Amino acid sequence: MLYSDPNQLLSKIIINTRSDESLDQIVKLVSKSIGSKLCGIAIMDGEIQYFKYAHGFPAGTRYPKHLSYCSRVMESSELYIVNNALNESEWRDSYHVKYNNFMSYMGAPIYDYNNEPIGALCVLDFEKQEFTSKQQDILVSFAAVVTKQIQKIIESQFDQETGFLSKEQWVNVLDYYTNQKEQSFVVSTIDLNKFKNVTSKVGTVRTAQIISEIRDIIVKYLDENSIVGRLDSDTFGIISTNQSWEYVKEQMQCIKRMILYCTPTEDNYTLVDSTICVMLDAQYEKTSANIMDTISISHQQAKKSQNMSKSIVVIQKNNYIDNN
Repeated sequence: MLYSDPNQLLSKIIINTRSDESLDQIVKLVSKSIGSKLCGIAIMDGEIQYFKYAHGFPAGTRYPKHLSYCSRVMESSELYIVNNALNESEWRDSYHVKYNNFMSYMGAPIYDYNNEPIGALCVLDFEKQEFTSKQQDILVSFAAVVTKQIQKIIESQFDQETGFLSKEQWVNVLDYYTNQKEQSFVVSTIDLNKFKNVTSKVGTVRTAQIISEIRDIIVKYLDENSIVGRLDSDTFGIISTNQSWEYVKEQMQCIKRMILYCTPTEDNYTLVDSTICVMLDAQYEKTSANIMDTISISHQQAKKSQNMSKSIVVIQKNNYIDNN
């Protein structure tokens, strides 16, 4: 996976994925087992703490990271305990004490599949609470269960053959960047038009090899500012941040040439019929659905055209510009 901050991308995946019933049940069970009124699974999304699952308060509650108890769990990757916030100089005048009256807290880290902390399973109460070693063991044990389930959720959102994002999650990331009005980004796609005929011609083993080769080429020619998704069996989508559209256009052309070059002639087909590059400036006010429609139309136009250079499309200030 290519991304300048993969941990933040995984956080967005968890936040945007529909709720898991087993995790909803776990926060209720942990609250009851430890005897704290509140329990939550907090995910760190950049500088925001997001409670994806919660008992005793609404799921979806957000707090700035620097105000949260859970940030200490993330920093240490260890169990963090506040028995009585009024006795803690760091917390006695904090937002959580003044406005939420959170007097006690215990949190254990949860991890992504790279074994990086991505959030915390925590309990809170409005009263001071001396957490026993047994209660601490209970929380740590449940945090391990949550970690396994979170990892399953993350893995289910990636294409199993390539390790790239699934279409659903790629579009979720596209939604995120579409809403970031201060940042320009580039959307591009690689269209393997004839790929659906590959299996019948070369067999499943060779098809798997080709998919692996294509993945390696894409990874080689993209950088950490790129987010790749497999939109369907023969189309890859790429979101590029902090790059000019001219730079991304050259990247796409290199990838196209390498895929064509690395495809053996005995396979007797042209694998890449078109590459699409769509530039979105910071003032673009459309939705991800509009962008996907634009990509689809561009693909159709490129397939009809003998001049594949027409497959490069720029969207700037809500105007469509063909670059021949």
